[in-house]
Amino acid sequence: MATLAASLPDFVTKDSSLGLIKWPLLALSGLGLISVASGIRRAYNYLRVKDSGLDAYAALNTSPEPFYLKELFDETLKKTSTPMMITGVVEGRFLEFLVFWGKPKKILEIGCFTGYSSLWMAEQLPEDGKIITLDLDPKVSAIAKEHFLKSPHGSKIEHRLGDARQAITSLNEKFDLIFIDADKGGYIHYYQTIMSRGLLAEGGMIVVDNTFFMGGAANPILNHIGPFRDINEFNKVVRSDDRVVSVQLSIRDGVTLIRHAKNVQQPEVNEKPFELL
Repeated sequence: MATLAASLPDFVTKDSSLGLIKWPLLALSGLGLISVASGIRRAYNYLRVKDSGLDAYAALNTSPEPFYLKELFDETLKKTSTPMMITGVVEGRFLEFLVFWGKPKKILEIGCFTGYSSLWMAEQLPEDGKIITLDLDPKVSAIAKEHFLKSPHGSKIEHRLGDARQAITSLNEKFDLIFIDADKGGYIHYYQTIMSRGLLAEGGMIVVDNTFFMGGAANPILNHIGPFRDINEFNKVVRSDDRVVSVQLSIRDGVTLIRHAKNVQQPEVNEKPFELL
């Protein structure tokens, strides 16, 4: 695997965003699946075009983040091993716009990382608004909490450390906006739990990140393998669910918006936790 990693194209190893592709390639190598090299190459090309072209242009033409979010962005790049997981300024500003437009008062975030997206959403929350954000990693959570304290909006954010798959089964309130950006293998569980427990308020919205997953979810050579398969299966679940209306947007690595369909009876919040799937 070391030899294979050394042979990766320079733009993959040098670019923090593209570096995310290394681990699936190494995993495929270990499984003896190098025959998918053409699919990997297509994923490389997809990412290279987006990162060096339209994504950079979109960032150039997007209002910059406040100084405290820029500090958090820079610290994430320096102190974390997977800085490409940060939402980025374009998607961050998009989330802020959604909160500005939709006027939610309660937000659930599944997957906090270093808190960049949390603080973007908190920007437009009213003073009595609340974000509950969930994350499993204590190291990145420490960075998030430090920057919540520095932000003028950090008091609106309640950080909960632990397994999000378990945590959402015990929630007993409705949320106006739910942002899913955690482990890709858990997406279907998070979605099904939200829908079956009635956690999404009437008129609310679910926002799901990484629904292209580096283009691999749409790549027929890759989308039956690992996280590419996980996201492809999640996308199938959503588009076949007649309880909701959804749209997939080509923002960064794919963002899907989901809302209740009209004339569909919404369940009451089930206060009794159920067993994990």
